[in-house]
Amino acid sequence: LNVNQVFLDFGAPESDEFRKLLQYEISADSLVAELQRLDIELVLLVVVAGQDAFHSCMNFMQSLTELVEGKIAIKLLMNEGTFGGITQTMIGKQSLDALGYLNVYPFGNLGENQSGRDIINQMVATSITKPENMNLAMRLTLKKAMAQVEHLMTDLGV
Repeated sequence: LNVNQVFLDFGAPESDEFRKLLQYEISADSLVAELQRLDIELVLLVVVAGQDAFHSCMNFMQSLTELVEGKIAIKLLMNEGTFGGITQTMIGKQSLDALGYLNVYPFGNLGENQSGRDIINQMVATSITKPENMNLAMRLTLKKAMAQVEHLMTDLGV
């Protein structure tokens, strides 16, 4: 297998197990040293969700930041689609600014329109939705969201 990048998408329980690994088993120093020996650069992308998950996500981010002590790059991604609307998203951004997280990468904003809700409902119902099966408004909304993800990936250097 010859790849330049690998993404591991941990769910919340697995992410906490990774944090515990760094806390109790393997130091960030030793992990980085071993990965450098293998010519691997590790970057942690931490997603912050809104509403009830916000404080939990931020506690996780703070704990992980303390554990890696700047030895592993951490980038904070804000899933705007989980904040429950424009006002709550703005409050979330202000909270992150107040906490000192100025380089936050937003994604996931499908808007509060019917097309955004339709995309989510169709993806949940069918697991995979092809753009050609969507109506015009849904395709345009999805195209906007995908451009946002591509911009995010460029900003992250991936």
